[in-house]
Amino acid sequence: MRPTLLYSGGCPFCRWVARNIVLRLDKFNQLDIIPFRDATASWLLRGIPDAERYQTWWFIDGNGKRWRGNRGGGIALLLTLKRTHWIGCVLCRLGLGVCIDKLDCWVKAKRPILSKLAKTEEEIKRIRNEE
Repeated sequence: MRPTLLYSGGCPFCRWVARNIVLRLDKFNQLDIIPFRDATASWLLRGIPDAERYQTWWFIDGNGKRWRGNRGGGIALLLTLKRTHWIGCVLCRLGLGVCIDKLDCWVKAKRPILSKLAKTEEEIKRIRNEE
């Protein structure tokens, strides 16, 4: 099984983060990124109640283990990607995994504001053309 990131496709900030993970962190094409509304996402998260399923993003590792974004998912994702593996190792060694989870909770609370700041690809191209 390929590692998979599941996210809210209806959230502009979530789409922006997913797109940037692919462009900047997943240079070795190790990761599948799927919005919640995709049928594959429903299958991967089977058995998890809907109320819990959509509260945060999810990471499914190569062994099929499901990680909630705010309960170890960030570290598991960092450890999986070749480009960020060393960062995950350092954070684990320093015992900072819980800080990543807290950061995720903060981001969730600020998501409406962050979504207003997230730019679409068309907006980024327009801004670059004006420079």
